[in-house]
Amino acid sequence: TLVVLGILAANRAPAAGTTEFAVRGVTLEKELTVPVPPEEAWNLFTGDVSGWWDHSFSEKPYRMVIDRKPGGGFWELFDAEGHGVKHAEIQWAEPGKVLKMRGPLGFSGKAVDLMHTFVFTPEGGGTRITLTLNALGQIDDDAVAALDRVWEHFLVERYREYVIAHAGGK
Repeated sequence: TLVVLGILAANRAPAAGTTEFAVRGVTLEKELTVPVPPEEAWNLFTGDVSGWWDHSFSEKPYRMVIDRKPGGGFWELFDAEGHGVKHAEIQWAEPGKVLKMRGPLGFSGKAVDLMHTFVFTPEGGGTRITLTLNALGQIDDDAVAALDRVWEHFLVERYREYVIAHAGGK
């Protein structure tokens, strides 16, 4: 009986005051190379990221932190007491190799699930970082374009430049 009721409910028109939306899945890939070994690249990518992460919900975040352990978070802290936002949860943290985080990041408030996988691979004297972003949910063409622009900004314009500055300009 419960199955039948579930099917009937799914075929009914939405209740007044509700809006339906399409569910979409997309995969986005980005790649960059930085002039430091994988372990150093990973360490600069995690921990306190306030030096290169420049988008936030608060006007002046107290700290921006990506935990270096599974179950931890990507936190935007508003104050020293720990109030703030958890943008994502760390799923996999393997120093110098892999960081996976799952969460809406700036898409908070949308029905969206984002899984970011960053793979750190030795290349020459530096590191190739490959981002595979899988997104599922309330994702239209504008959201896909925004994700592409945002990660180009963070990886190339912010993080890569941050690494170069902290690697002594190698």
